[in-house]
Amino acid sequence: MAGSASAKVGDKPAGGAQERRRGGDGMLRHKILAISSDPAMRRSLKRLMTATGAATEFVPDLSKLPAEAPSLIAVDLRSKEAPRLKDLEKVFPEKRLVCIVGAQDFAQIVACLKLPRCGSVITYDDRFEPDDFIITVTKLLHGQVFGLQKYFPWGVTVYNMDISNYDEKVRALDVLTTYAELAGARGAVRDRMALVAEELTINGMYHAPVAPDGKPLFRHMARKELTKIQFERPVKVACASNGQHFAVCVRDSYGSLDKDTIVKFLSKGADAKLVPEQQREQGAGLGLVTALKSASKLVFNIAPGIGTEVIALFDMDLLSKGRQGVRSVHIFTERRKVKEVVAPVLPRASPMPLIAGALAVVLIIFGVVGVMRKLHEQPLNVHAEITVGDGQSRAVPVQIGASEVQLKVERRGSNIVIQSEP
Repeated sequence: MAGSASAKVGDKPAGGAQERRRGGDGMLRHKILAISSDPAMRRSLKRLMTATGAATEFVPDLSKLPAEAPSLIAVDLRSKEAPRLKDLEKVFPEKRLVCIVGAQDFAQIVACLKLPRCGSVITYDDRFEPDDFIITVTKLLHGQVFGLQKYFPWGVTVYNMDISNYDEKVRALDVLTTYAELAGARGAVRDRMALVAEELTINGMYHAPVAPDGKPLFRHMARKELTKIQFERPVKVACASNGQHFAVCVRDSYGSLDKDTIVKFLSKGADAKLVPEQQREQGAGLGLVTALKSASKLVFNIAPGIGTEVIALFDMDLLSKGRQGVRSVHIFTERRKVKEVVAPVLPRASPMPLIAGALAVVLIIFGVVGVMRKLHEQPLNVHAEITVGDGQSRAVPVQIGASEVQLKVERRGSNIVIQSEP
């Protein structure tokens, strides 16, 4: 036919590879500028950025910057030829920055975080975690930052506790420590987890609450007085483990913590003379320093005036080898509107079956009965999260005293039906 053309099988049209590359880049909504001269780093970052739905443009140094502003900048600071932090302030100053360092250097981590637009510092070495980078970039690109579940794969159970007074704090930390032991944390490692959990919980209970004018509500009070307070807004404490990482998450409902305050206290962690045992005696705020020296990863999720969530993750393999201290620090600000979801309050006349059911999930999973001793104490508001798909049901065995009950949890559209089975 006139005006038609044919090609043999296997023929490649001119420019075919470039066309496919342009078409592929069209699938990726965001553009990341990566400043690095290391070929291995480039290959690694390209794969990871693609996983976040972003195309990556690489430049070896600041002399070859593109004309178009990217969505995000990642800079490799591991070599002597790396850009200076002062020079980075002039590079697309309105875009957020992720700094990649090559050593566990608290001073360098804090120096990076002092840059107004840098909220993430990640260590890249033999223990580099690709998932950490993917989660970080996704949160920065999309702005939805809250939630401990983001740091664990699907199927990991997150256990939650609401704390409204000092006694509940003591029992919650006792339960959390027992769970850490069940998850495989031993001795000094478990002690470090407990110390960080207590410090973060105290910060959420006594230092986060502020009046409408921003003035602290409880910082002027003596410790004895604080033990008698019943909080209107409970502090939410959560924990989870996937066998390698154990996480503690503390969330308040005030959102009074800001990045400048976080960096101010983390700066104290750059002092090598300070150790966690000393810091604990030096007042409010140094709980963050304790976390810096003890946890493997620190995450601060901030919604000003709404809530602050602090997540400390512990790599149990590294800690068992004596390699404590953060390898990455992240400070995120929620850019989407945060919706406060209030769960329906059930009658409190006899809360023991609900509490027993929540803790029984722990017992069934780990096959241990030690936690059941906690049921003889005053009830603590505890619940366990399980995943139930629409139209599906899950059987949850519950032990109440000497009796065993089988609960059927079924999801029907927007409704959750819980009933006992014979």
